[in-house]
Amino acid sequence: MAYAGKRLDQLTQELASYQTEEQKRLENSLKIQREEDAKLTELKLKQEADRMVSEFETTLKKKVSNSLL
Repeated sequence: MAYAGKRLDQLTQELASYQTEEQKRLENSLKIQREEDAKLTELKLKQEADRMVSEFETTLKKKVSNSLL
């Protein structure tokens, strides 16, 4: 009976250790995912800003060209 109790304690500790390690891996994976999401969002925002600047410049050139006529 004493062996069963010790074995149960050992397995309980192993489970706690395993759960702790899994939690750390999950947190790390989520951190990496958030960083990748932030980079992607930043890239999309830059692309949209570049598109808007280009559109504005094109519109401005057309207006200047039309006013010169």
